Amino acid sequence: MVTYNAGTELRMLTRETIPCWYEFAFKGVNGKAELVLRIHADYAAAVNGIPDAPMIDQIEKDFTFTEFAGMFGKDIGFEKMLKYLGTAKDGFLEYLVPTPLCRKITDTPCEWCSGTGKDRGYDDEPCKFCEGGKDVVYDYKEAFAVCASLSVFLLMLEFPDDITTTATVPQLLTVIAGTTRGRSGCPLSGSYSRELACYLRLLGTMPIWEMEDAMRIVWERMDGGIRNFYKHSFSARTQGENGWLTIDCPGDATGLHPNDHFRHEDEGYSFTCHNLDNPMQQLCLLAALGALNYTARRDRGER
Repeated sequence: MVTYNAGTELRMLTRETIPCWYEFAFKGVNGKAELVLRIHADYAAAVNGIPDAPMIDQIEKDFTFTEFAGMFGKDIGFEKMLKYLGTAKDGFLEYLVPTPLCRKITDTPCEWCSGTGKDRGYDDEPCKFCEGGKDVVYDYKEAFAVCASLSVFLLMLEFPDDITTTATVPQLLTVIAGTTRGRSGCPLSGSYSRELACYLRLLGTMPIWEMEDAMRIVWERMDGGIRNFYKHSFSARTQGENGWLTIDCPGDATGLHPNDHFRHEDEGYSFTCHNLDNPMQQLCLLAALGALNYTARRDRGER
Protein backbone atom coordinates (compact mmCIF):
# COMPACT_ATOMS: atom_id res chain seq x y z
CA MET A 1 0.00 0.00 0.00
CA VAL A 2 1.12 3.57 -0.66
CA THR A 3 1.84 5.60 2.45
CA TYR A 4 2.26 9.34 2.79
CA ASN A 5 4.27 10.71 5.70
CA ALA A 6 2.82 14.12 6.63
CA GLY A 7 5.17 15.23 9.40
CA THR A 8 4.90 12.56 12.10
CA GLU A 9 1.60 11.21 10.76
CA LEU A 10 1.65 8.19 8.45
CA ARG A 11 -1.21 8.30 5.97
CA MET A 12 -2.45 5.77 3.41
CA LEU A 13 -3.63 6.73 -0.07
CA THR A 14 -6.24 3.97 -0.05
CA ARG A 15 -7.87 5.33 3.10
CA GLU A 16 -7.28 9.09 3.16
CA THR A 17 -7.41 12.05 0.80
CA ILE A 18 -3.91 13.31 -0.02
CA PRO A 19 -3.05 16.31 -2.24
CA CYS A 20 -1.65 15.20 -5.59
CA TRP A 21 2.14 15.13 -5.93
CA TYR A 22 2.36 13.40 -9.32
CA GLU A 23 0.19 11.76 -11.94
CA PHE A 24 0.08 10.32 -15.43
CA ALA A 25 -2.19 11.77 -18.10
CA PHE A 26 -2.92 10.64 -21.63
CA LYS A 27 -3.76 13.84 -23.45
CA GLY A 28 -3.06 16.01 -26.48
CA VAL A 29 0.46 17.37 -26.94
CA ASN A 30 1.15 19.35 -30.13
CA GLY A 31 -1.85 17.79 -31.82
CA LYS A 32 -1.05 14.18 -30.85
CA ALA A 33 -2.33 11.98 -28.03
CA GLU A 34 0.65 11.40 -25.72
CA LEU A 35 1.50 9.89 -22.35
CA VAL A 36 2.59 12.64 -19.96
CA LEU A 37 4.15 12.43 -16.49
CA ARG A 38 3.16 15.39 -14.29
CA ILE A 39 5.08 16.23 -11.10
CA HIS A 40 3.87 18.98 -8.80
CA ALA A 41 6.28 21.92 -8.59
CA ASP A 42 6.21 21.84 -4.77
CA TYR A 43 7.46 18.27 -4.78
CA ALA A 44 10.04 18.90 -7.50
CA ALA A 45 11.45 21.88 -5.59
CA ALA A 46 11.58 19.98 -2.30
CA VAL A 47 13.49 16.93 -3.58
CA ASN A 48 15.60 18.84 -6.11
CA GLY A 49 16.04 15.89 -8.46
CA ILE A 50 17.73 12.50 -8.13
CA PRO A 51 21.44 12.20 -7.25
CA ASP A 52 23.69 9.35 -8.35
CA ALA A 53 22.61 6.04 -6.84
CA PRO A 54 23.68 2.36 -7.13
CA MET A 55 20.38 1.54 -8.84
CA ILE A 56 21.13 4.04 -11.60
CA ASP A 57 24.67 2.76 -12.05
CA GLN A 58 23.46 -0.82 -12.31
CA ILE A 59 20.81 -0.01 -14.91
CA GLU A 60 23.36 1.94 -16.96
CA LYS A 61 25.64 -1.10 -16.89
CA ASP A 62 22.89 -3.62 -17.71
CA PHE A 63 21.53 -1.66 -20.68
CA THR A 64 24.74 0.14 -21.75
CA PHE A 65 23.12 3.56 -21.36
CA THR A 66 25.53 6.48 -21.54
CA GLU A 67 23.97 9.01 -19.15
CA PHE A 68 21.28 9.75 -16.58
CA ALA A 69 19.81 13.20 -16.00
CA GLY A 70 18.02 13.67 -12.69
CA MET A 71 17.46 17.41 -12.29
CA PHE A 72 13.90 18.66 -12.74
CA GLY A 73 13.10 21.54 -15.08
CA LYS A 74 14.87 19.97 -18.08
CA ASP A 75 14.92 16.64 -19.94
CA ILE A 76 15.39 13.79 -17.47
CA GLY A 77 16.06 10.06 -17.30
CA PHE A 78 18.41 7.69 -19.07
CA GLU A 79 19.61 9.24 -22.33
CA LYS A 80 17.32 12.15 -21.31
CA MET A 81 14.35 10.24 -22.70
CA LEU A 82 11.64 12.04 -20.68
CA LYS A 83 11.21 15.37 -22.48
CA TYR A 84 10.41 18.48 -20.43
CA LEU A 85 7.32 20.25 -21.74
CA GLY A 86 7.22 23.09 -19.22
CA THR A 87 5.13 23.90 -16.15
CA ALA A 88 1.35 23.85 -16.56
CA LYS A 89 -0.96 26.52 -15.15
CA ASP A 90 -1.98 24.22 -12.31
CA GLY A 91 1.61 24.03 -11.02
CA PHE A 92 2.69 20.67 -12.44
CA LEU A 93 5.95 20.11 -14.33
CA GLU A 94 5.08 18.07 -17.41
CA TYR A 95 7.26 15.48 -19.14
CA LEU A 96 6.51 13.72 -22.40
CA VAL A 97 6.89 9.95 -22.08
CA PRO A 98 7.96 8.77 -25.56
CA THR A 99 6.45 5.61 -27.09
CA PRO A 100 9.07 4.78 -29.76
CA LEU A 101 8.71 2.36 -32.65
CA CYS A 102 10.07 -1.07 -31.65
CA ARG A 103 9.05 -3.33 -34.55
CA LYS A 104 11.49 -2.70 -37.38
CA ILE A 105 11.69 -4.17 -40.88
CA THR A 106 15.06 -5.46 -42.07
CA ASP A 107 16.41 -6.16 -45.58
CA THR A 108 16.69 -9.88 -44.79
CA PRO A 109 14.19 -12.18 -46.57
CA CYS A 110 11.86 -14.03 -44.24
CA GLU A 111 12.85 -17.69 -43.81
CA TRP A 112 9.28 -18.79 -43.06
CA CYS A 113 7.78 -17.63 -46.36
CA SER A 114 11.04 -17.54 -48.38
CA GLY A 115 10.54 -13.83 -48.99
CA THR A 116 7.14 -14.18 -50.70
CA GLY A 117 5.21 -12.41 -47.98
CA LYS A 118 2.53 -15.15 -48.16
CA ASP A 119 1.75 -17.67 -45.45
CA ARG A 120 3.13 -21.00 -46.65
CA GLY A 121 0.09 -22.87 -45.35
CA TYR A 122 -2.48 -20.42 -46.71
CA ASP A 123 -1.35 -18.63 -49.87
CA ASP A 124 -4.14 -16.08 -49.68
CA GLU A 125 -3.03 -14.97 -46.20
CA PRO A 126 -0.04 -12.70 -45.45
CA CYS A 127 2.89 -14.24 -43.61
CA LYS A 128 2.50 -13.94 -39.85
CA PHE A 129 6.23 -13.62 -39.22
CA CYS A 130 7.35 -10.87 -41.58
CA GLU A 131 6.39 -7.70 -43.40
CA GLY A 132 6.04 -8.11 -47.17
CA GLY A 133 8.62 -10.89 -47.25
CA LYS A 134 11.19 -8.99 -45.15
CA ASP A 135 12.28 -10.21 -41.74
CA VAL A 136 11.16 -8.21 -38.69
CA VAL A 137 13.11 -7.54 -35.50
CA TYR A 138 12.15 -5.89 -32.23
CA ASP A 139 14.56 -3.21 -31.09
CA TYR A 140 13.70 -2.17 -27.52
CA LYS A 141 16.74 0.02 -26.85
CA GLU A 142 14.89 3.36 -26.73
CA ALA A 143 11.81 1.85 -25.08
CA PHE A 144 13.96 0.28 -22.36
CA ALA A 145 15.52 3.71 -21.73
CA VAL A 146 12.03 5.19 -21.27
CA CYS A 147 10.84 2.42 -18.95
CA ALA A 148 14.06 2.37 -16.93
CA SER A 149 13.80 6.14 -16.46
CA LEU A 150 10.26 5.77 -15.18
CA SER A 151 11.32 2.94 -12.86
CA VAL A 152 13.81 5.25 -11.12
CA PHE A 153 11.53 8.28 -10.83
CA LEU A 154 8.45 6.32 -9.80
CA LEU A 155 10.41 4.66 -7.00
CA MET A 156 11.32 8.11 -5.70
CA LEU A 157 7.77 9.39 -6.13
CA GLU A 158 6.33 6.46 -4.20
CA PHE A 159 7.69 7.88 -0.94
CA PRO A 160 6.95 11.62 -0.70
CA ASP A 161 8.40 11.82 2.86
CA ASP A 162 6.97 14.83 4.68
CA ILE A 163 6.27 16.91 1.56
CA THR A 164 2.76 18.31 1.29
CA THR A 165 1.91 19.94 -2.02
CA THR A 166 -0.54 22.81 -2.55
CA ALA A 167 -2.39 20.87 -5.26
CA THR A 168 -6.15 21.45 -5.16
CA VAL A 169 -6.89 17.94 -6.46
CA PRO A 170 -6.29 14.61 -4.69
CA GLN A 171 -3.83 11.91 -5.71
CA LEU A 172 -5.92 9.36 -7.65
CA LEU A 173 -3.41 6.56 -8.19
CA THR A 174 0.24 5.66 -7.80
CA VAL A 175 2.46 3.32 -9.81
CA ILE A 176 5.66 1.34 -9.28
CA ALA A 177 7.49 0.02 -12.36
CA GLY A 178 10.40 -2.36 -12.93
CA THR A 179 12.75 -2.77 -15.88
CA THR A 180 14.93 -5.80 -16.56
CA ARG A 181 15.43 -8.05 -19.56
CA GLY A 182 13.54 -11.29 -19.96
CA ARG A 183 10.26 -12.79 -18.91
CA SER A 184 8.12 -10.59 -16.64
CA GLY A 185 10.88 -7.96 -16.88
CA CYS A 186 8.63 -4.87 -17.09
CA PRO A 187 6.19 -5.20 -14.18
CA LEU A 188 3.72 -2.62 -12.88
CA SER A 189 1.91 -2.36 -9.58
CA GLY A 190 0.35 0.39 -7.51
CA SER A 191 -2.71 1.65 -5.70
CA TYR A 192 -6.01 3.28 -6.56
CA SER A 193 -7.06 5.96 -4.07
CA ARG A 194 -10.32 5.94 -2.17
CA GLU A 195 -11.58 8.69 -4.51
CA LEU A 196 -10.76 6.74 -7.65
CA ALA A 197 -12.19 3.50 -6.26
CA CYS A 198 -15.44 5.35 -5.51
CA TYR A 199 -15.47 6.66 -9.09
CA LEU A 200 -14.94 3.14 -10.48
CA ARG A 201 -17.63 1.71 -8.22
CA LEU A 202 -20.17 4.24 -9.49
CA LEU A 203 -19.49 3.12 -13.06
CA GLY A 204 -20.83 -0.35 -12.29
CA THR A 205 -19.87 -2.98 -14.87
CA MET A 206 -18.75 -1.38 -18.12
CA PRO A 207 -15.77 -0.81 -20.43
CA ILE A 208 -13.77 2.40 -20.16
CA TRP A 209 -13.33 3.32 -23.82
CA GLU A 210 -10.79 6.08 -23.18
CA MET A 211 -8.41 3.55 -21.64
CA GLU A 212 -8.85 1.06 -24.48
CA ASP A 213 -8.31 3.77 -27.10
CA ALA A 214 -5.12 4.93 -25.35
CA MET A 215 -3.72 1.40 -25.41
CA ARG A 216 -4.49 0.97 -29.09
CA ILE A 217 -2.82 4.28 -29.98
CA VAL A 218 0.36 3.43 -28.07
CA TRP A 219 0.52 -0.16 -29.31
CA GLU A 220 0.04 0.88 -32.94
CA ARG A 221 2.77 3.49 -32.54
CA MET A 222 5.28 1.07 -31.00
CA ASP A 223 4.40 -2.03 -33.04
CA GLY A 224 3.92 -0.25 -36.37
CA GLY A 225 0.27 -1.30 -36.47
CA ILE A 226 -2.12 -3.72 -34.81
CA ARG A 227 -1.95 -7.31 -36.09
CA ASN A 228 -5.24 -9.09 -36.72
CA PHE A 229 -4.70 -11.44 -33.78
CA TYR A 230 -4.29 -8.44 -31.42
CA LYS A 231 -7.33 -6.43 -32.48
CA HIS A 232 -9.44 -7.73 -29.60
CA SER A 233 -6.65 -7.83 -27.00
CA PHE A 234 -7.28 -4.38 -25.53
CA SER A 235 -9.71 -4.24 -22.65
CA ALA A 236 -10.36 -2.03 -19.62
CA ARG A 237 -13.44 -2.92 -17.67
CA THR A 238 -14.96 -2.23 -14.28
CA GLN A 239 -16.70 -5.11 -12.58
CA GLY A 240 -19.59 -4.83 -10.19
CA GLU A 241 -20.19 -2.95 -6.97
CA ASN A 242 -16.61 -3.31 -5.70
CA GLY A 243 -15.27 -1.15 -8.51
CA TRP A 244 -12.71 -3.79 -9.47
CA LEU A 245 -10.82 -2.78 -12.60
CA THR A 246 -9.12 -5.22 -14.97
CA ILE A 247 -6.93 -4.07 -17.86
CA ASP A 248 -5.65 -6.32 -20.66
CA CYS A 249 -3.21 -5.77 -23.53
CA PRO A 250 -1.52 -8.05 -26.10
CA GLY A 251 0.49 -10.88 -24.58
CA ASP A 252 0.02 -14.11 -22.65
CA ALA A 253 -2.87 -13.13 -20.35
CA THR A 254 -1.06 -9.83 -19.91
CA GLY A 255 -2.56 -7.02 -17.88
CA LEU A 256 -3.36 -5.40 -14.53
CA HIS A 257 -5.82 -6.65 -11.94
CA PRO A 258 -6.81 -6.00 -8.32
CA ASN A 259 -4.38 -7.29 -5.73
CA ASP A 260 -6.92 -7.22 -2.89
CA HIS A 261 -9.74 -9.69 -2.40
CA PHE A 262 -11.63 -7.61 0.13
CA ARG A 263 -11.96 -3.94 0.96
CA HIS A 264 -14.29 -1.64 2.83
CA GLU A 265 -16.71 0.39 0.77
CA ASP A 266 -14.95 3.71 1.36
CA GLU A 267 -11.41 2.48 0.66
CA GLY A 268 -9.17 2.18 -2.37
CA TYR A 269 -7.20 -0.92 -3.28
CA SER A 270 -3.89 -2.05 -4.71
CA PHE A 271 -3.29 -3.61 -8.13
CA THR A 272 -0.62 -5.80 -9.64
CA CYS A 273 0.29 -7.28 -13.02
CA HIS A 274 0.65 -10.54 -14.91
CA ASN A 275 3.16 -11.42 -17.63
CA LEU A 276 4.51 -7.97 -18.51
CA ASP A 277 7.51 -9.08 -20.55
CA ASN A 278 8.54 -6.05 -22.61
CA PRO A 279 8.45 -2.23 -22.69
CA MET A 280 5.63 -2.14 -25.26
CA GLN A 281 3.29 -3.84 -22.80
CA GLN A 282 4.39 -1.65 -19.89
CA LEU A 283 3.97 1.63 -21.76
CA CYS A 284 0.66 0.45 -23.22
CA LEU A 285 -0.73 -0.17 -19.74
CA LEU A 286 0.74 3.07 -18.39
CA ALA A 287 -1.13 4.88 -21.15
CA ALA A 288 -4.32 3.18 -19.95
CA LEU A 289 -3.67 4.39 -16.40
CA GLY A 290 -2.94 7.88 -17.73
CA ALA A 291 -6.24 7.84 -19.62
CA LEU A 292 -8.05 6.64 -16.49
CA ASN A 293 -6.55 9.44 -14.40
CA TYR A 294 -7.37 12.06 -17.05
CA THR A 295 -10.92 10.79 -17.57
CA ALA A 296 -11.66 10.56 -13.85
CA ARG A 297 -10.40 14.12 -13.36
CA ARG A 298 -12.78 15.28 -16.11
CA ASP A 299 -15.79 13.41 -14.77
CA ARG A 300 -15.10 14.59 -11.21
CA GLY A 301 -14.89 18.20 -12.40
CA GLU A 302 -11.18 18.50 -11.55
CA ARG A 303 -9.99 19.71 -14.95
